[in-house]
Amino acid sequence: MASDLNNLNDISRDKRYFDICGITQSEMKDMLYPYIQAFAQANNCKEEKVRKDFRRMYDGYRFTSTKQQNIYNPFSVFSALDKGEYGNYWFETGTPNYIVELLKRNNYILSDLTTKPIDSTALDSKDDNGQSIIPLLFQSGYLTICDYEAGTDLYYMDFPNDEVRSGFFRYILPFYTSVKKDESMFAMGQFVEELRAGKADEFLTRLQSFFADYQYDAQTTPEAHFRNVLFVLCKLLGLQVDAEYMTSDGRIDLLIRTVNYIYIIECKLDASAEVALRQIEKKGYPLPWSVDEREIILIGLNFSSSTRRPESWIIRRDAAFTKTGGQKNSQPGGQKNRRKSGQKRGGMTDKVFELIKNNPRITRAKLSEELGISQSAIQKHIEKLRNVRIRRIGADKGGYWEVIE
Repeated sequence: MASDLNNLNDISRDKRYFDICGITQSEMKDMLYPYIQAFAQANNCKEEKVRKDFRRMYDGYRFTSTKQQNIYNPFSVFSALDKGEYGNYWFETGTPNYIVELLKRNNYILSDLTTKPIDSTALDSKDDNGQSIIPLLFQSGYLTICDYEAGTDLYYMDFPNDEVRSGFFRYILPFYTSVKKDESMFAMGQFVEELRAGKADEFLTRLQSFFADYQYDAQTTPEAHFRNVLFVLCKLLGLQVDAEYMTSDGRIDLLIRTVNYIYIIECKLDASAEVALRQIEKKGYPLPWSVDEREIILIGLNFSSSTRRPESWIIRRDAAFTKTGGQKNSQPGGQKNRRKSGQKRGGMTDKVFELIKNNPRITRAKLSEELGISQSAIQKHIEKLRNVRIRRIGADKGGYWEVIE
């Protein structure tokens, strides 16, 4: 009567078996303590640092809707303890090319992997028809559950840890650019140096070279490909990047934030860089950061459908927007009233950092109470610290901050 074994009991997301395929935090602390101790001694470091590194590298898997403790990847943990060194052990066991082919064939926006929710039925789908890549990535271990909304039965996904995140983006980079594998790390190193130094023209020129001689699929649009390339690079290099960032008056195509600069990028196809830049200014995209100390750099970018590459761009520093509420500044290039690179840190941002450092699970409400400023102001200081001095581990609810400097 039955076919295809459809009477089997699928326990993949059964909360009773949440830890059946991994190692829990208590098991790491108790059962693996001698091995953690030996690892620390072999690497001449403190046990607490080893525990923190293992959490960052190999923890983070969650397979149920309930917020039970995350679990560690056993293969990576045991491999690292056996060899006495960190490594991307699970990811190096192999990544099928068909995952990348599905992403490219469906013109998939990579930032959607961790921003678009998916419902329970789709998450359990076994139909490999390419309509949604997220179930496949979840079932194969590249994505994990980071949050769940019971009212809508929607799941939010994320990469479980640094091993998977960096391994995934490192693996797919050659499929999205013409940069060879043996050249990619040097090229990316130069790219991030230019971004962090505010050298917009240099990093755009280098980015353009990533498109040289690249063979596009017929269904891939240049704008989508550009967003994907920049998204991969920034994620791989630990930079904060958002695609289609929502504002009160539209969506920013790409938003990149470093310790000293905020890049707002608008892309057009067969139009002009001037049109792209005018849209940024007309819609007031820089206004949410008008009180930010970092320098704002606006970039209008135009693609050619014939060459399928960035054809021209215009860069405007500070966008003539000042801290006084977005009023135009008549001085050419904008008034330089934000912090310059290398200036000493200080002020409220450092106070927020110290409170987070002392209590990684502190909430915005508690920070607001401690410092006597609004939660929206707290959020602005957190955005300046994020992925520069702190990184978020886990979801907004139930996660914690990790100091990275």
